[in-house]
Order: sequence, then C-alpha cells, then structure tokens
Amino acid sequence: MRIDLVRVRDLLALDALDGADVIGGCAGIDAVVRDVVIAEPGTALTVPLPRAAAVVFDLYAGGGPLHREHLLDLLLRRAQHAQASALLVLGVRDVASATHRLADKGRVVTARVPADRTALSVAVDLSTAVHASEVAQNRVLLALAARLRVPSPDLSALLRAVGTTLKAAVWACTAAGVVEGEDAPRTPMREITTTRALTSYRTDGTSAAVLPVNGLGVAPALWLVAERADAGPLWVDTAERALALAHGPTVAWLAREQLAAERDVRLRGTLLTEILEHRDAVSVTVKEQAAMAGLSLSGWHIGVHLRFAGKTPPSAFALSALIRDLEAAGVPVGPFLERSDGWSTWATTQAPPPSERIRDLERVLTKALTAFAENGAPDAIAAGLGSPQRDIGGIATTLGEARQAALIAASDDEPLAVRVVQDLGASRLLLALYSSGPFREHANELVRPITDAGGATLLNTVKVYLDNACSATATSRALKIHRNTVATRIARVEQILGASLDHSHTRLALQLAIGTAKAWPADSTA
Repeated sequence: MRIDLVRVRDLLALDALDGADVIGGCAGIDAVVRDVVIAEPGTALTVPLPRAAAVVFDLYAGGGPLHREHLLDLLLRRAQHAQASALLVLGVRDVASATHRLADKGRVVTARVPADRTALSVAVDLSTAVHASEVAQNRVLLALAARLRVPSPDLSALLRAVGTTLKAAVWACTAAGVVEGEDAPRTPMREITTTRALTSYRTDGTSAAVLPVNGLGVAPALWLVAERADAGPLWVDTAERALALAHGPTVAWLAREQLAAERDVRLRGTLLTEILEHRDAVSVTVKEQAAMAGLSLSGWHIGVHLRFAGKTPPSAFALSALIRDLEAAGVPVGPFLERSDGWSTWATTQAPPPSERIRDLERVLTKALTAFAENGAPDAIAAGLGSPQRDIGGIATTLGEARQAALIAASDDEPLAVRVVQDLGASRLLLALYSSGPFREHANELVRPITDAGGATLLNTVKVYLDNACSATATSRALKIHRNTVATRIARVEQILGASLDHSHTRLALQLAIGTAKAWPADSTA
C-alpha cells in the first residue's frame, strides 16, 4: 500500500538522511513533501522551487569561491517564499547564528546532511520515498527478511534484527512488563497489553507499532513494540509490516519458551512435593535436581506466595518479568512454583537475615506487584510473606506461613494486598476455621441466597455495612449511595436470611461467612 502523504519527518528517518542535523524550521516537521529538487550554487537564484518540495542543496558543488554561506540564506528565503517543505544542505560545516534564526522564523525544515553523501544519491533516495514510497518501504522489509533468514538463537537477537533495520527501539513485553529490551517503552503498558491486533500509537512525540503474539494459547502472551521519536506515517506503516514479518520467528521462539516453562513447572512441582513431604530427609537425587532447577535448599529462606483473581491467571512465562524486577531490586528469588491456589517461591540468604529484611522484602514485593498490576495483570493480587526459616526443613514452614498470609490478604477486598505473617495477629486464629471444608460449605450456603437475589451489589453492601459497625450513614458514604438505599438493601438481606442484623451472633456468622467465601471459592482446593 502506497503512503500518499510522505512528510518531512518521514524523510529524516531514511538512511539517506541518517545523522542529518536539523538546524531550524522544526515547526514544519509534519509538512507534506510532494517533490524533490537539486540546487547548486550556480542555480541557487534560478532553480524552480515547487510548493511542498524538499530542496537538496550542494553548497560547494562545481568549485569556485570558498565562502558561499550567503547563498544558503538566499536559497532559504526563496524556499520559505515558495512554501517549500525542507532545505537539506550538503557541505556546510558551521552555520551562522543568523541562519539559525532565519530558519526558525519560517516553517521550512533546514537540515545539515553528513559530508559523506552526494546530492544526487540523496535526491534519488528521497524521490523514491516521495514518488514510490512502496519501493523505499520494500527495501527496508527485504533487508529485514535477509536478517531473519538466519534463525535467531534467542529473542534479543531477533529484536536487534528488527531494531537495526527500522533504526528504532524494539521491546518484547508480557502483561508483567518488559521481557527483553532496554529501559521501557514510552507507550503506556496498559495500551500495549490490551492490544489484540497489529496497530500503532503516538505518545508524546513517539510513534509505536505494536504486535500481539499468541504463542500456544488463544490470548496474547507477548507483545512486540517498535518505537521511534519523530517518526511519520511512512515509518509507522513500515514498522507495522516489519513486525508482521517478524511474527513467525517470534511465535516459534515463544512456543519453545512456553513449552520449556511448562515442563520446568511440572518438574519443580514434583520437587516441591518431595521437599514438603520429606523435609530434611530428601534424597541426594532430589537435592541435585533442585539445584539444577534453580531452587536454593540451604540457608535462610523467606517464603512468598501469590494468589491471583481473574479468569486468566499469569503463566510461569509471564512471571519471569516479576522475578527479574525482584532480582534487580536486590531480592534474589527462585523460580515460581505453581500450587493449587497460586504460586510460591522463596528468597534465600546464607546468613541469618536481619529483622528489617522482611520489611525490605515487603516493600520491594509491593513495588514490583504494583508495576505488575499496572501493566494489565489479573484483577486482584494477594501476596503473603512467611518468617525466616532455615534449610530444607524450614522451607515447608515459611511457605505455609506465606500461604496463610496470602489467604488473609485475599479477604481484604483490595486490588493489591501484601501481608507479612508476623503482622496477622488474631487473623491467624481464623485460618483453621476458614480452611475447614464443612465451614466453607456452610458459608457458601449462607452467602449464596444473597448473591442469587442481588448479585455482587447486595453482597458488597452488607459487607461494607458490617465493616462499618452497621452504620447506614458510614456505609452510604463509603459506597457513595443514598442512606435510604442502604437501609432498603439491608432490609432485603434480613428478609432473605430470615434473621435480624441487630443480633450480634447473626452479624458474626454473616461476616465470617462472607470472609470465608471470599478467601476460599467453592471450587478451590487447599
């Protein structure tokens, strides 16, 4: 597809003008270019200058006097009067401040082209882009195809091939954040991770092309992002086509990584079962396999457990960015191991951790999970931290505590909650009750009629009502609804239950039931 409206910023992105120094007229950077002409010192005052033209001016062509800088100012005035779009000067070394000011007064972009170019070669490349943009675009795509013909050993090599060809920054992102690439995209991560088809964005002067990659699943597991500052529509269209060209190799790489991640998850799950069951009595073979799987068994461990709410919890592959963020913050953790109710890992130190270590880990984990949530992770995240425990036998203890803390965090109705086991206090006394199968069944029987009658709205109203000491005024303020609406809903709950919330035992039973149903969904297992 031909790009009919090539702009000055598109020309500046071409190889022919790579390294060109814009000295003025930036206000016209988005001006359309419809023609390309060459000017020389002898024709500076006579060469026709069409409207919307890019003028290539070889200042020292043909020999003659050394001092010709005044011709640049004359041609610049002519270009401005003719409403040309750009003046591209070859051979000039130092530009007078008066020329800078003159360029800034008009809307003609004036740029100094590197000395290793010729006016003819520059004009030919620019004319190709203006009059046959698909040819210029195909040159880029053919160069990328040649680079991709050799299979990339890893994702970074693939991204370098795309980035070098497009002269752009290229990233690979998951919902957890950047997997590969320098720094981070300027395009908001939430926009990237909600993209479901090849598209482009423009943010604060930066253009970006985004391609979702599904891998083995039906939903995108990875997004390729190419960004370039001051890029025009020709570059954006070329970038979209370049990412589409890289789609096949990326899918192949992603499928290999996902298969390897799933295989590793199963292996580590088996090892964790051995560790939790046998503790200090695990075999030498298990210890060797754990070491190869990246699991630290000796030293002091602090357990971490994550629970995710949502239909599509993150995979082991998606969690790799979270592990990288924690390690970058000075918290080396092992790989996450999948459990029946979430994911577990532990941070290990060889020396006994100081008392503030658990607070440092809480702070770092909260920060990392905040970024994880902002990037489009599941609806809610609950995390728990266990107490420091020693060697293999301590792993089961600290992971058990971390799961307890995560369970309490999950009952807090917050999008992100991180709890430390030492801070739970009396809440830990309720865990045995919460984890009781018969009580969970009774809790669901008590809560289900409320949700059947009024859905989440009615259940949330009674929860907030109980949390606010049964104050209709405080509840209406918290929910931003009228006080009479609160009273009507509470009356309806009492009618459904056949009991009054004025009785303390009814309130306690209902509050425990709501908390239990929240923490332990009916189809979950401990």
